[in-house]
Amino acid sequence: VQVQTTRLRLQDWHGSITTFGSVEAAEEIQLSLDFPATVDEVLVDEGEPVEVGQLLISMEQEKPQLRSQQANEFALRSKAALDDAYLDLQRRRRLAEMETVSKEILDKAKLAVKSSEAAYRQSLAAKRLAEKELAESRITSPVVGVVDVRAVEKGQSVPAGSNLMTIQATRALQVKTWVSEKDVGLVGNGASARIELSSRPTNIFNGKVKSVGISAHPATGNFPVEVVIEDGDQLARPGMTAKVEIQGLTTPKVLLLPEAALVDRNRRRVVYVLQDDGFAREVEPLLNVGLSDQIVILSGLKAGDQLIVSNLEQVIDGSRVVARP
Repeated sequence: VQVQTTRLRLQDWHGSITTFGSVEAAEEIQLSLDFPATVDEVLVDEGEPVEVGQLLISMEQEKPQLRSQQANEFALRSKAALDDAYLDLQRRRRLAEMETVSKEILDKAKLAVKSSEAAYRQSLAAKRLAEKELAESRITSPVVGVVDVRAVEKGQSVPAGSNLMTIQATRALQVKTWVSEKDVGLVGNGASARIELSSRPTNIFNGKVKSVGISAHPATGNFPVEVVIEDGDQLARPGMTAKVEIQGLTTPKVLLLPEAALVDRNRRRVVYVLQDDGFAREVEPLLNVGLSDQIVILSGLKAGDQLIVSNLEQVIDGSRVVARP
């Protein structure tokens, strides 16, 4: 049988992986308060764009204002008490120098100063806390983005720590995609990518792999990969679908089996090696997952083996073959 052959050699594989995913915000911000409050007004709705510093939610103002005034008056009284304690201590010291008061009275004056200092520090902390609550009762957007979730309504009482609103930051977008088990080992952080939005197929954007998941999805077995969009964020929007080509992938020094050399025989996947005596020898190699359209050889074949890649339907183990150039 006249056949064509190819000789196996160790080589570096270079290629890319194409996959699909959806655009999402690289940063998701949940707005909340660390104190209980009542919603006075919600100024934006879900899906609305927001700017940095834009007022989103106004909480009830009367109680925070009263607490701030009360804390400020307490701080003033504490400062006055501290000043009086200092003056009293100075008087006691002068009298002690003239030996007209006992050491016990002087020690009590010192303790009064320390107590007044502690009360003043406490009043300042309460004042800062009240001012913080008053300032935070008007909730503004920290980023340019889009309202994703509006979790509260006017008049609603919210406990401390509960989510009030979720914002997707639109200045930093990424594509969340999924890579198969056989390809995930090739992808690393920092790999370059080309991104094509389904809604704008003529626009190609640059991207970079931000992270590769360590756990596969239980239903599909695929691994999550996040690719940051480095340009074109004015055209991309969260929720859009995109095709991602992850580029610059390399695996060094592997034996790659061409698909043309592989054939089914009796429910086995085998290849035929042309021996030096001109006869074909059947080999069932141990193969790994594929790299693109080529298959990694784990064992059974070695560099230098000459594989038959044509007229395989006429070749069996022990066939006499002639290799054409």
